[in-house]
Amino acid sequence: MKGLRLTSLLLACVLLLSAFSLCAYAETVTVDFIPTIKNGTIYGISLKTPQNVFRSFYTGKSVEIFDKDGTRLDPSSTTYMGTGFTVKVDGRALYTVVVMGDFDGDGELTARDYLLTKRTCMGTYYANSLARQAAGADAKGDIRPINYIKVKRAYFGTYEINKDYSCDPYDPTNGENGWSDNWV
Repeated sequence: MKGLRLTSLLLACVLLLSAFSLCAYAETVTVDFIPTIKNGTIYGISLKTPQNVFRSFYTGKSVEIFDKDGTRLDPSSTTYMGTGFTVKVDGRALYTVVVMGDFDGDGELTARDYLLTKRTCMGTYYANSLARQAAGADAKGDIRPINYIKVKRAYFGTYEINKDYSCDPYDPTNGENGWSDNWV
């Protein structure tokens, strides 16, 4: 009987510790990319980055995010940041988002993204300039076969399409330091 009580007590302690560690983990936001702004466009946002994680860069600032159709996103939404989204900071600065590999603007890299990249490369599909940038187009806006190969390999997990913008994970709870200081 005492053995059963002791086992129950140990099991309860293990469950409580697990719950506390999960709660602590849920509160931290880890960012593993370096956002870069060039000519009013934000590059370097990783695929499948929820917009509420993206907002963590702007602590203390008013941030409005609009999807590619112009609909304002709710701050608590976990919608992924996608190519074609716009970000308005403090009511004045307006930036357009380009997520490498996200050809169709849903924030994910799917078979559709690499199919549209291939069709654009072959000339059987016309894509806007933001989609072309997400596929890694050259300065003239041309998508070359190497761009299609990179997007396809990224889809299959054998290539890091966002490698130029990656970094060690950033935890905003440690304060503003390092690469994130005043990047906007």
